[in-house]
Amino acid sequence: MSHFIILRGLRTGERYPLANFPLLLGRDPQATICLPDASLAPFHIRVKQRGRLFIIEDLTEKGVYINGERVRNSVLENLDRLLVGEVEILFSQPWDQLHITGSAISSVPISELSPISLSHADSSHLSRLHHTQILHNQIQNRETKITLYEAMQNVTAMESIEEASTSLLRNICKEIPKAKRAAFFVWKEKGKELLPLATHHVEVETTPFHIEEKLFLSVLERKQGLEVEYPTQSDQTVRLVVFPMIFVDTLIAIIQVEVESAKSDSKKTDSIPIQMLINDCASHLEALLLRMEIDTYTLAMVEAIVATLEAKDTYTVGHSERVCAYSLAIADELGLKRETKKLLLLSAICHDIGKIGIPDIILKKASILTAEEYEEMKLHPTIGAAIMEKIPNARRFISGVRNHHEKWDGTGYPDHLAGEDIPFFARIIAISDVFDAMSSGRSYSGFMDETEAIQRIQKEKELFDPDILQALVRAWEKGKITQRTSTINRK
Repeated sequence: MSHFIILRGLRTGERYPLANFPLLLGRDPQATICLPDASLAPFHIRVKQRGRLFIIEDLTEKGVYINGERVRNSVLENLDRLLVGEVEILFSQPWDQLHITGSAISSVPISELSPISLSHADSSHLSRLHHTQILHNQIQNRETKITLYEAMQNVTAMESIEEASTSLLRNICKEIPKAKRAAFFVWKEKGKELLPLATHHVEVETTPFHIEEKLFLSVLERKQGLEVEYPTQSDQTVRLVVFPMIFVDTLIAIIQVEVESAKSDSKKTDSIPIQMLINDCASHLEALLLRMEIDTYTLAMVEAIVATLEAKDTYTVGHSERVCAYSLAIADELGLKRETKKLLLLSAICHDIGKIGIPDIILKKASILTAEEYEEMKLHPTIGAAIMEKIPNARRFISGVRNHHEKWDGTGYPDHLAGEDIPFFARIIAISDVFDAMSSGRSYSGFMDETEAIQRIQKEKELFDPDILQALVRAWEKGKITQRTSTINRK
């Protein structure tokens, strides 16, 4: 679990787990994290979670600083230092099941040391594996080549970096006799950090991963695979084999494999086919890593724009998040893949962004809009699409912004699409948007409870995709779709 650790101010040294999002920090007793410090506002910051991302939002005019830079909305990175009022806070995001060793047989919880900062080399002797430039010439066996090709095909068929790296680890372990488990680390040159991304266990293993720092340092310096052995408390030794992943002469990742071997076993790992597989998969993994970085920046930009809209329109506060939550609940019922749900999240969270371009006199009007005002309000999907098309990779999710007011029977806007012609994301967001408008008490929709809202939507079923309508009802019946926004969170 991720934590805030107080570095300076009242309660220095205390750790606060980040859970139950959105999370509020301030001096008010009702804040999720209450710090009785006079320099803090009652509710100073809000922290939201989007998958593996944590997003911080300044709720005051006092300012929030991350690593010395003032921010309003920003994605938190591991070991970021926050200055909130006069309180300094460290954001700690531990690694699952991974530990680091200063020596070969001792381990320290990674939550205290992550991410690994590699700054001190060790001159101890290490066994060097074959250089990558001669690999293809040394693979002569036809069956081995076919096996490696099939493994490469399996990895490159994966559309997310998590799935691809896990598939790569699984195939590597198949090629190494007595392999116990493996881990995949992304190398961040700028911060000299190794960030764990995936693990694969051949057997059930309860002991923590161990990382030989001197081994990793040598791999980083030489860009060449290495291995080392260390004894365990039994008569076994554990062999650590570390492979670099290099793309266009740049190190992008490191893979570690633990291999069980007897103390008398001096046979070294045949690294040639393994390194060849890693090399062949490098370009695909690099593309997925770049996409992951772009998605992170995209979400940060979207959050900043949504925050701007929320400052303009009080109704929008919380609305986008609820529509996002309802859309993801529907996606779960439909069995959508994780990568698809990530794009749906982006589409849902920014579906109303075009309202930035609607005059306040219309946007904030408490009574029913006139015909002329309604026609102007109907422009917000096209305005939103025009805004979002400037964002990287927006083409993958912009349809939910432009077409979330289309109707199944063709009576919607702006493109008067009907049935299957309506983009899939737009159909999900459309029904989520209508449900929230009814159940949250939007002024011109009247007040109704969730049951009434579901019944109303079912009566108007000709307006919605029937499969998505049924998914909404199932999610609601399971309690996955509900209005539970507290007064504190509305602040």
